[in-house]
Amino acid sequence: MVLDSEGRSIFADLMMGRGEPSYCAFDLVWLNGRDLRHKPLVERKRLLHELVPQDHPRLLYMSHLDSGGTQFFELVCRKDLEGIVCKPKKSPYPFTWIKVKNPAYTQAVGRGEWFNRIRK
Repeated sequence: MVLDSEGRSIFADLMMGRGEPSYCAFDLVWLNGRDLRHKPLVERKRLLHELVPQDHPRLLYMSHLDSGGTQFFELVCRKDLEGIVCKPKKSPYPFTWIKVKNPAYTQAVGRGEWFNRIRK
Protein backbone atom coordinates (compact mmCIF):
# COMPACT_ATOMS: atom_id res chain seq x y z
CA MET A 1 0.00 0.00 0.00
CA VAL A 2 0.96 3.66 -0.32
CA LEU A 3 0.40 5.65 2.86
CA ASP A 4 -0.37 9.34 3.21
CA SER A 5 1.18 11.60 5.87
CA GLU A 6 -1.40 10.36 8.42
CA GLY A 7 -0.72 6.68 7.73
CA ARG A 8 -3.85 6.06 5.66
CA SER A 9 -3.73 3.86 2.59
CA ILE A 10 -4.27 5.74 -0.69
CA PHE A 11 -5.42 3.17 -3.23
CA ALA A 12 -5.16 5.45 -6.29
CA ASP A 13 -1.52 6.27 -5.46
CA LEU A 14 -0.70 2.57 -5.32
CA MET A 15 -2.44 1.83 -8.63
CA MET A 16 -0.81 4.80 -10.38
CA GLY A 17 2.70 4.12 -9.02
CA ARG A 18 2.84 7.31 -6.96
CA GLY A 19 4.60 7.42 -3.61
CA GLU A 20 6.70 4.83 -1.84
CA PRO A 21 4.87 1.52 -1.43
CA SER A 22 4.91 -0.39 1.86
CA TYR A 23 4.35 -4.11 2.32
CA CYS A 24 1.88 -4.97 5.06
CA ALA A 25 2.44 -8.47 6.45
CA PHE A 26 -0.65 -9.94 8.10
CA ASP A 27 -0.21 -13.71 7.80
CA LEU A 28 2.54 -16.28 7.33
CA VAL A 29 1.65 -19.49 5.47
CA TRP A 30 5.15 -20.81 4.65
CA LEU A 31 8.49 -20.54 6.48
CA ASN A 32 11.85 -22.16 5.70
CA GLY A 33 10.27 -24.95 3.66
CA ARG A 34 7.52 -25.58 6.23
CA ASP A 35 3.86 -25.32 5.36
CA LEU A 36 2.17 -23.40 8.17
CA ARG A 37 -1.35 -23.35 6.75
CA HIS A 38 -2.58 -26.01 9.19
CA LYS A 39 -1.52 -23.93 12.22
CA PRO A 40 -3.96 -21.53 13.92
CA LEU A 41 -3.90 -17.91 12.72
CA VAL A 42 -2.60 -16.65 16.10
CA GLU A 43 0.37 -19.01 15.89
CA ARG A 44 1.17 -17.94 12.33
CA LYS A 45 0.95 -14.28 13.38
CA ARG A 46 3.27 -14.91 16.35
CA LEU A 47 5.89 -16.39 14.00
CA LEU A 48 5.39 -13.51 11.57
CA HIS A 49 5.82 -10.93 14.34
CA GLU A 50 9.18 -12.49 15.21
CA LEU A 51 10.33 -12.12 11.59
CA VAL A 52 9.25 -8.57 10.76
CA PRO A 53 11.65 -5.89 12.07
CA GLN A 54 9.80 -3.36 14.21
CA ASP A 55 11.69 -0.37 12.81
CA HIS A 56 11.57 -1.12 9.07
CA PRO A 57 10.07 1.87 7.22
CA ARG A 58 8.41 -0.14 4.40
CA LEU A 59 7.75 -3.59 5.92
CA LEU A 60 4.91 -3.34 8.39
CA TYR A 61 3.54 -6.04 10.68
CA MET A 62 -0.24 -5.86 10.81
CA SER A 63 -1.35 -6.53 14.36
CA HIS A 64 -4.75 -7.77 15.48
CA LEU A 65 -7.33 -7.22 18.19
CA ASP A 66 -8.83 -9.85 20.45
CA SER A 67 -11.68 -7.57 21.53
CA GLY A 68 -13.09 -4.09 20.98
CA GLY A 69 -13.90 -4.67 17.32
CA THR A 70 -16.94 -2.40 17.36
CA GLN A 71 -14.99 0.53 18.77
CA PHE A 72 -12.15 -0.15 16.34
CA PHE A 73 -14.55 -0.16 13.39
CA GLU A 74 -16.00 3.18 14.56
CA LEU A 75 -12.47 4.63 14.64
CA VAL A 76 -11.77 3.22 11.15
CA CYS A 77 -14.88 4.99 9.85
CA ARG A 78 -13.96 8.29 11.54
CA LYS A 79 -10.48 8.10 9.96
CA ASP A 80 -12.03 7.43 6.50
CA LEU A 81 -10.44 4.00 6.15
CA GLU A 82 -11.91 1.25 3.98
CA GLY A 83 -12.94 -1.15 6.73
CA ILE A 84 -11.75 -4.10 8.80
CA VAL A 85 -11.28 -7.81 8.21
CA CYS A 86 -12.45 -10.28 10.83
CA LYS A 87 -10.88 -13.74 11.00
CA PRO A 88 -11.28 -16.67 13.41
CA LYS A 89 -8.07 -16.59 15.45
CA LYS A 90 -7.78 -20.35 15.89
CA SER A 91 -8.53 -21.28 12.29
CA PRO A 92 -6.09 -22.79 9.81
CA TYR A 93 -5.54 -21.26 6.38
CA PRO A 94 -7.61 -20.81 4.28
CA PHE A 95 -10.46 -19.63 6.44
CA THR A 96 -13.50 -17.46 6.12
CA TRP A 97 -12.74 -13.76 6.19
CA ILE A 98 -15.49 -11.33 7.01
CA LYS A 99 -14.81 -7.93 5.49
CA VAL A 100 -16.74 -5.12 7.18
CA LYS A 101 -16.64 -2.09 4.89
CA ASN A 102 -16.99 1.54 5.88
CA PRO A 103 -20.16 2.62 4.02
CA ALA A 104 -18.93 6.23 3.82
CA TYR A 105 -15.38 5.43 2.61
CA THR A 106 -14.53 8.26 0.22
CA GLN A 107 -11.96 6.36 -1.88
CA ALA A 108 -14.63 3.84 -2.95
CA VAL A 109 -16.50 6.44 -4.99
CA GLY A 110 -16.02 5.66 -8.68
CA ARG A 111 -13.37 3.04 -7.95
CA GLY A 112 -15.12 0.18 -9.72
CA GLU A 113 -15.43 2.15 -12.95
CA TRP A 114 -11.82 3.42 -12.68
CA PHE A 115 -10.47 -0.08 -11.99
CA ASN A 116 -12.30 -1.55 -14.98
CA ARG A 117 -10.69 1.08 -17.28
CA ILE A 118 -7.19 0.17 -16.05
CA ARG A 119 -7.71 -3.58 -16.61
CA LYS A 120 -8.62 -3.10 -20.30
